[in-house]
Amino acid sequence: MSVLRGEVLRRGIRVVERVMVTELLTSDGELPTGGAIVGAIGFNTQTGKFYVLKAKATIIATGSTNSISPVMRVPNLSGDGKAMAFRAGCEMRNIELAHSGEWPRDFNCSSGANILHGEGAYLVNAHGGRFMRNYDPVRMERATRVVIAHAIASEELEGRGPIYLDATHLDEAAYRRIEMAIPIIIRSFALAGLSLRKDRIPYTSGLSDVGPGGIRVNKSGETTIPGVYAAGAATDHAEDGVDNIIGHGMESGIGGHRAGEAAAKYAMEIREPTICEHLIKSLKEHLFGPMKRQSGLKHQEVMGHCMRIWESGLLGPVRNKRGLEGAVAAAQKIREEEAPKLVARDYHELARSIGLGNGLLLMELLPRCALLRTESRGSHYREDYPTRNDQDWLKWVIAKKENNGIKVWAEPIPYSQYRLKPKLTK
Repeated sequence: MSVLRGEVLRRGIRVVERVMVTELLTSDGELPTGGAIVGAIGFNTQTGKFYVLKAKATIIATGSTNSISPVMRVPNLSGDGKAMAFRAGCEMRNIELAHSGEWPRDFNCSSGANILHGEGAYLVNAHGGRFMRNYDPVRMERATRVVIAHAIASEELEGRGPIYLDATHLDEAAYRRIEMAIPIIIRSFALAGLSLRKDRIPYTSGLSDVGPGGIRVNKSGETTIPGVYAAGAATDHAEDGVDNIIGHGMESGIGGHRAGEAAAKYAMEIREPTICEHLIKSLKEHLFGPMKRQSGLKHQEVMGHCMRIWESGLLGPVRNKRGLEGAVAAAQKIREEEAPKLVARDYHELARSIGLGNGLLLMELLPRCALLRTESRGSHYREDYPTRNDQDWLKWVIAKKENNGIKVWAEPIPYSQYRLKPKLTK
């Protein structure tokens, strides 16, 4: 990212610093729109200065939604781009296939799984048993992330938790390689008084909003609304697959390059856009609403209620109809009853409040889409439909905002358009 920023500055490209973009602008002044995207609005998170950003083409590259996840929380990744695109009317595809993975329990850091398992660290349950032999006897801890997440969740649900990562049997050379590869994670363990050399590290499974779900785009990064493009983890980057095979940096670089070229070409071919002043006025009033309230709910309080939905297991690696319906109802209640009461004392809290509202979108969309997909595939595991069903479910699940709510439907994949086709079995 530093290299990219340096190149941007070297080329003399204008950079608007410390500005949180909060909403897309539409040509017809409607959300969702029947027209095109003509820019965005935002505010400076330090001064509160309001910005209107008029643009022929807009690219969303805002990453995933991790701010309200119980594992590896990243406050700045609140799904703002996905939420803005959804409110504008962009289609979202395969949201239910968000990845599951293993994570250090009670640590706000990455898992370090690649190097740790690569060097021979393994997972054990509360009884000291290497349980991965029951889920993937060949690959064990080198199975795909979704298999490991499912295994951990199953062990915990069946009363054999907590789960630990055990690296106490490795040699000194392996410890040194690990410490060079993941120094931040090792420091996090050390701050808690834990060492790979002598301690088993508590691990758990959890959902991470990276995977083949997000804003629906084609291979050029075009969304389903003219004038707005998307790239990276904000999109339904299908090249990632349900098992998270390709690296996120590579897929983001490829997607960003394609979206940039397509957006530039589009901008050269259209006239200067017109902005609806009444839309700007209403969006600005809504944006600063939390700062005008004399009393209400702090974002930390509402965040706690969101976290309880995750911690209850309703959106975990093992799902079922009852739990998913409960997650939809809980998220919807927070969105309708608590989010409108958010209060902010300064612009920093305002940004957090807006991000919280955006993050709520994932918590409602994911279970809605997961309810429709009555099978198990990749990270989407339903214990009431435990097998993969290629005959009925080699389909995309699409979600879209409409004036009267959220519409979710399944769409057959148009195999005739692709060189590679699945071999279906009856």
